[in-house]
Amino acid sequence: MSLGTQFIKACLGTNDTSSFREAKSQLFSEEAEAELFDFVREHLSEYSRLPDEEVVSQAGHALPRQAAQPPAFYIEKLRHRFVFDQINERVPQFRDAMNEQNVPDAIEEIRGMLAGATTQLQQDSFSTLDTLAGEVRDDYEFAKNHAGLRGITTGWATADALTLGLQGGDLVVVAGRTGMGKSWVLANMGYSAWATGHSSLFVSMEMSLVPIARRFVGIHSAVNPNYIRAGELSEFGERALMRSVDEITERGSNAYFLSGDFQKGVSSIEAMVDEFDCEIIYVDAAYLLTPEGRQKGFVSRWESIASVIQELKRLALRVNKPIVISVQMNRNVKKKSDKQLDTVDIAGSDTIPQDASIIFGLRQGIAPFTETRRVVELMKNRDGEESSFNMNFKFSPVNLSEAPATEDAEEMSGVNYML
Repeated sequence: MSLGTQFIKACLGTNDTSSFREAKSQLFSEEAEAELFDFVREHLSEYSRLPDEEVVSQAGHALPRQAAQPPAFYIEKLRHRFVFDQINERVPQFRDAMNEQNVPDAIEEIRGMLAGATTQLQQDSFSTLDTLAGEVRDDYEFAKNHAGLRGITTGWATADALTLGLQGGDLVVVAGRTGMGKSWVLANMGYSAWATGHSSLFVSMEMSLVPIARRFVGIHSAVNPNYIRAGELSEFGERALMRSVDEITERGSNAYFLSGDFQKGVSSIEAMVDEFDCEIIYVDAAYLLTPEGRQKGFVSRWESIASVIQELKRLALRVNKPIVISVQMNRNVKKKSDKQLDTVDIAGSDTIPQDASIIFGLRQGIAPFTETRRVVELMKNRDGEESSFNMNFKFSPVNLSEAPATEDAEEMSGVNYML
């Protein structure tokens, strides 16, 4: 079987829509694999999911019995094949020009080789208008047939509606003062991605592995993680905890955790992303990452943070996946809950608002909900609308969902799982 059919088999076997959408039709040079690719792409566009292998077989398309490698392996091989074919087509003309010592024609053939292969050599960071125009059309058709979320959910309906979800290449920033709940927000976003079937990598620079997982389990079960840690659950709370652990265990491993221990750099994250091919990456307290160039003589914290942010942005673009990070607000940001935040209030470096695609700012809820809610401000939204909404900030039971817009509604007491 050809590389193209093996790639599609791998995508179907792992239900990897992200890798399939990453592939371009020009990579499928053989007739059978091109027809198979078009069939699967049309099915995905119409039904918003990859077809079952039985559906593919009934349509008359052959698939290999098994794919020995993940989709990322095959798509890299497809790119290499495309580059080779682009160069090989011009080899006879180049050879003739060299034999005739025709330097201008030889140079022109070299330029043609590079131009034909550049799109894949540069991992799609360079292209031409005639090529991209077709992709704009395809993207429009997909958006027309699939209104709403285009990327991975944030966990908040308002944010999803405004951003259309977190998408490949996005650097998403969650900013807030100490105590505003940035780590909890990132954990809730990561849990929401996991709950909707996306594989993820969660990196914490301040917590070890078990406390990170305890928060995810707490969100899933609605049981306050502090009571889990203290062993102080009611009988009802224990049943909820045990049931959640069983559900998570049965579902299997598609959420990965990395503890930063104040020593990790972006290269450590990159290695895990390449190994596990996660769809989205979360980095809590990203400003504590060690810049790869520190040994070259960084002299200030500002330079260190700037380097880390740029490395994370480059990684997001290279792997075409969203990266969500948390950062601090400056100390001079007032504690008044009605103060609107500004990107200049973000601590550490001016590069953060420049490199970020989306910025969420956190501040206290409006009275009487100063302790049990947070206001989430969408401070930057690619080229889209900026807005704000309320988020619950409750832990007995755990509730970090979007809250009603009305500020005079009475709070629900909820269920307390503590003894």
